[in-house]
Amino acid sequence: MLLLSTFLAGIVQGISGFAFAIIFLAIMQYFLPYTELLALSSILCVIMLAVNAFVYRHHIIWKWIPVPLIINFVFTISSIFLLEYTMNFPYWHKLLGIVFILLSLYMYFFQQKIQIRPTLGNALLFCGAGGILGGLFGVGGPPVVLYFLGIADKKETYLSTTQMFFFINMLYDLAGRMYSGMVTPLLFQYAAFCIIPILLGLWIGNKIFQHIDSATLKKIVYLLMFLDGWYMLLS
Repeated sequence: MLLLSTFLAGIVQGISGFAFAIIFLAIMQYFLPYTELLALSSILCVIMLAVNAFVYRHHIIWKWIPVPLIINFVFTISSIFLLEYTMNFPYWHKLLGIVFILLSLYMYFFQQKIQIRPTLGNALLFCGAGGILGGLFGVGGPPVVLYFLGIADKKETYLSTTQMFFFINMLYDLAGRMYSGMVTPLLFQYAAFCIIPILLGLWIGNKIFQHIDSATLKKIVYLLMFLDGWYMLLS
């Protein structure tokens, strides 16, 4: 199951630029304790994002990364401190699932009417939301993906820039988990075991990515958000 989950998640990541953790956690939550699973997911994401960012390195728009990254980091850290006040409400994940479902439907049907520019206000809105959702629920990717998907004029620009953004983001996520003692030598053994299926999945996903246009890519992203919303709503 570890091999299968990382292989499938690698394919999805290679096509859409996100959702590795969503696929991986959805499958492996039945086989590992959740704290260990989150730590293993962080290790695997760092490896996978480093490879994907390197493959598309020539298309990265570096000037788009620093400000959203700082905003995301600040909101992530701030939201972590809110956990003790929000954990008593048991339906946050279900409400968030509804938000993702409605947002994906809205973006799918009205994407032609929406134009997102790389302004400070948009970065605050989307990357701030990603930081809050990431800190509270560990699912901060979708708002950030919508931001970069909206400002990028080419699918390669979107994919490369998001992979580098998430790579840096996951580095301090992994550092925090290592500092807290969540990362163990056994998890590094699991991660080493998963490298081949991840790379194989990424290779297949990248091949599919090269044969789809930008409109199809957006539909795939919105579909993944829709499915993620239902997963959070029903889990």
